[in-house]
Amino acid sequence: MNDLNKELRNQAVALGLCQPWQDSWKKDWSREKLVERMYKGLDFCLKYHYPSNDYILKHFDQEFRRKSNVYVNDKYSVCNPKQSLVLGTSEVTFRYNAWWNGSINVRDNSRTKIHARNRSFVIVHLFENAYVEAEQIDKATIVLIKHSKNVTVVADSKIKVKEEYDYLK
Repeated sequence: MNDLNKELRNQAVALGLCQPWQDSWKKDWSREKLVERMYKGLDFCLKYHYPSNDYILKHFDQEFRRKSNVYVNDKYSVCNPKQSLVLGTSEVTFRYNAWWNGSINVRDNSRTKIHARNRSFVIVHLFENAYVEAEQIDKATIVLIKHSKNVTVVADSKIKVKEEYDYLK
């Protein structure tokens, strides 16, 4: 873990990690803490593609990635995750029901299907060449936010689609 933390810290600092984050990362973090902090600083990770998909694949096994809802070149189906990151060429199906809510970030050439029902609420941020098929049933709500003009959305007119192309600039 020491080498992993050192490598990740050095990469982040080289990309411009702010001093408060550097100060909080003086001690080595567990893999779980690294993922927790990644979600907390997700804008930084998305902006700089940090860490790279190859780095994630090399240093975090598939079981851990799936448990953390981080999908890289993966084909998977999941129910009610609180937050997720879909990268590479992943194909992930998300199902939400009851009162669950979730935040999904889809990047690269990944494809997602999202099914929301009951009173669930899902917000999806789409980057680069992401593809999404979305379906909401009952009183569920899905909000899709396109951060690239290359994003493909397949959704009925009840689903809110917003464009925010200057995000992360």
